[in-house]
Parts: sequence; C-alpha cells; structure tokens
Amino acid sequence: MEEKILYSMESPFQQEINVKGYYFGKNEGKERSACIVGALRGNEYQQLYICSKLIDVLKKIEKHGDMVGENGILVIPSVNNMSMDFGKRFWISDDTDLNRLFPGNPSGESGSRVAYAIMETTRGYRYGIHLPSFYLANLFGLPYVIEAKSRPFDRTTLHNNWQRNGTEAFSLYTGMTGKIDDELATQAVSSILRFLTRMGIIRYY
Repeated sequence: MEEKILYSMESPFQQEINVKGYYFGKNEGKERSACIVGALRGNEYQQLYICSKLIDVLKKIEKHGDMVGENGILVIPSVNNMSMDFGKRFWISDDTDLNRLFPGNPSGESGSRVAYAIMETTRGYRYGIHLPSFYLANLFGLPYVIEAKSRPFDRTTLHNNWQRNGTEAFSLYTGMTGKIDDELATQAVSSILRFLTRMGIIRYY
C-alpha cells in the first residue's frame, strides 16, 4: 500500500486541507482497475468507516500476494475532512454540496477545485465505486438493484461524470450515513471485495 496526498490547499479554518488516497498493487498497479470513494459530505461517517475497514482488508490481500496481475486499486476514504471536523454536512466555506460540483473547475471556488482534483485523479479507472447514493448491483452480491431515470442535477455528480468519461460507475447505498453501523459496514466491505474478485482484480476467499 502507498499513501499519497491527492490534493492539498490552504484553509482559513485550519492549517491545511489534505485529501489522501491509498493505492494498492505493485507500483500503484499499472492497470487503473478500480477506484473507491467514500465520504463526499461531512456527515458521511459510515462511508469513511467502510473505507477504513476496506483498506485494512486490502492491506492483507496485497501482503499475501492476492492482487491479480498488474491491477491497481485506489481508495479515497474522505474528500471532505474539513466539514467533518466541524460537524457540517456541506463544504464549510460556502455551504455547497461537493457531489453537485463535478467535474469541477481548477479556477473556481475551493469546493469546485477539490471536485476537479478528484475527478482528474480518478479519471481512467475501469470501475468506480461511490458509496453514498442510489444504485446497487448484482455483481456485489447484494439483494436489490435500483434503477432510476437521470435527473438534471445528476450531471454534476461524481457517478455521472465517471460514466461520461468511460468509467463503469456504481453507487453503493450502505443503509447508514450519520452514524456508524459495523454490521452494515462489514456487509458493504464484503460486497466490494466480492465485486473486485468477480472482476478479476483481487483473489479473496
């Protein structure tokens, strides 16, 4: 595993905002196979917790040599640490929803710059999994699949922008947001590992 700062910026509210990513696969994996993004909002504690549990398992998988071939996985547990620290749901400087700012703008307001950085970092991955949204998939081994018609604001979500840039995107609803539920988190981690196994990215038994 390699931990990297994906984006950093100064903040009037605290010393520095750092968005961290965790790469798995030899030399970060030559193949950009799967990217998992957790909390985009400051109240998504469960999504952050799921990513932390997932990272723990992926460390063991990588250590045991069970990353398949040159596959690479990137996990971004939280994009919005600052709002989480202050107990706010939306971006603290202007109360915007980060998941309504994609694909972002490198010259825009701070939230839009963060969205742009995440979009560019995750561009080109074969699969993208975003935890807090509306869709489930059979490949995850979960009991329900929900389909919904696209709405105008969907064009500004991470999920939709992944799709429009060639990434097969999945949004995994976990049944909890503002509180931590270990049982549901374990189910979510297992479903992601099951998907990565079925896609030939890892070996997990």
